[in-house]
Amino acid sequence: MSTSPADRRSAAAVAMQWASQVTSISLTMALPALFGYWLDGKWGTTPWLVIVGALLGLVTGMRSLIRLADASGRKKRSESAGRDGGTDSGDGTGRERGHGDS
Repeated sequence: MSTSPADRRSAAAVAMQWASQVTSISLTMALPALFGYWLDGKWGTTPWLVIVGALLGLVTGMRSLIRLADASGRKKRSESAGRDGGTDSGDGTGRERGHGDS
C-alpha cells in the first residue's frame, strides 16, 4: 500500500486507517445477524430474525463499502487532476476540458 504525495501520513497511519475502516464495515455486516440469532433463541422465532439481521447487515455494509470506494475514487481523481494540470472537466465524466464542451 503506497502513500500518495498529497497524503503526508506515514504508511503505518494509512494502514491503520484502512484496517479501522475494514473492521468497522465487517462488524456492520456481522453484528445485525448475530443479534438476530440471539433474539431468535430468546423468542423462538428461528430463523426469521437471523434472516432480517443478515439482510440489514448486508445492505448497511454494502452501503458503507460503496461510500468508501467512492471516496477513494474521488481522492484519486483529484490527485491525478492536480498532477496533470487540472485538465479534467470536473463534471464527473472524466473527459478533458476543451473538447467540444462549452
